[in-house]
Amino acid sequence: MRNLNLIEKKFENFIIKNSKYIVNKKIGIGVSGGPDSLSLAILLNKYKTKYNLDLFAFTVDHQLRIESQKEAQFVKSCMDKLSICHKTIVWKKPHSQHNILETARIARYNLIAKECIKNDIDLIMIGHHANDQIETFIIRLEANSGLDGLACMKSNTTIITDFTKLNIIRPLLNFEKKDLKEVCRKTNINWVSDPTNYNLKYKRTKARYIAKNKYLSHDFKLVINQYSKLKLNIDKLLNNQIKKNVKFNDNGICEIKNEFIKKLPKLFQKKILILLIKIIGGKKYPRKSLIINRIITNIHDVNINKFTAGGVYFIKSKNIILLIRQNEPSINQIILQYKTTIWDRRFLITKQCHTSNISVGPLTEKDYINMVKLKKIQKTKMPFAAIKTLPTFRVLDEIVSIPHLLYYKNYLWKKNIKIEHIENDLFISCNKLYI
Repeated sequence: MRNLNLIEKKFENFIIKNSKYIVNKKIGIGVSGGPDSLSLAILLNKYKTKYNLDLFAFTVDHQLRIESQKEAQFVKSCMDKLSICHKTIVWKKPHSQHNILETARIARYNLIAKECIKNDIDLIMIGHHANDQIETFIIRLEANSGLDGLACMKSNTTIITDFTKLNIIRPLLNFEKKDLKEVCRKTNINWVSDPTNYNLKYKRTKARYIAKNKYLSHDFKLVINQYSKLKLNIDKLLNNQIKKNVKFNDNGICEIKNEFIKKLPKLFQKKILILLIKIIGGKKYPRKSLIINRIITNIHDVNINKFTAGGVYFIKSKNIILLIRQNEPSINQIILQYKTTIWDRRFLITKQCHTSNISVGPLTEKDYINMVKLKKIQKTKMPFAAIKTLPTFRVLDEIVSIPHLLYYKNYLWKKNIKIEHIENDLFISCNKLYI
């Protein structure tokens, strides 16, 4: 039998070590009904008074299995026993079943993000544990992942959802699943088993069988730890250089010193460009190596001054390379339904008024020319490619605000609509995670 006191002390040490993120915070807990997430709720509950933790548990019912509703009700009964507020969030799954597990994962974080906004929750904790790390490593090794992938999950990450930046903490990455089951047993709380965990059509299930070997498991942990340390040290080195050689404007334009990017080893060139393109191009996933390699070739080609790739427009000059959001159909106009919204995966918008018909979308060439003609804005030296993709606020069809061109129909719009580029958080730390 595992020693529960040692498990609890180890968990408390995590809280103490990460006190600036956890203590005196409103914390959401993702609870599915398995022993990992249930034990996380149990351990947090033990220390909620001592460290002033305001706990909210969320269960997302994806409606992918007939048992899911019953399991969500079971989780609620467990949370009631622990006196933790609980809410079941139901996902209306799409008709298409293509890549359904990934679609469900993205939907889960979006649904939880909305609840965090409504309840002013600071962060979400989820129950990924040491066994999950090994499975993730095996899957990524099979997929020929590079250093970033093989470093596996981090205990503290940020995810970009459709609504806000979601801060995620994984306190159990150094806990064995058998320890977490023991926490549940000692608290007299049972758990549910997901049948998909035994379905060999899933890569993770196959990886789980390999990870059961205790000798391999030990070696995997050592390797993951070394990859993680190496990634952290490389990121620190690169970040120091990035601060000196890469500049972001608040309108989303990025400037890279030509000499800086060219003198780096290709591995580091790729690492920086992959991240930059995701941020500037508003992408969920990294661009393929074929695209990144073409970008590097074009950067080094003295005969090429302008090109597009990965949703980004590149403009080269003698000293700098400009990266600008490419104008493409995927840049949508959307209604601002919630207090915060992420637009084009580039800008975080905070709405501080109750007007219901405000939308945000790209400025467009026609709008810009018309606004200049009406003398509502002045011509700007900003590259025209960037102007066309600036966030523009409308009520019905009327433009009421273009913050980056200093246009506001009246003071109401300047006061009640705040906008910031999400780069501020995401680029400085290369450990951030996107969905």
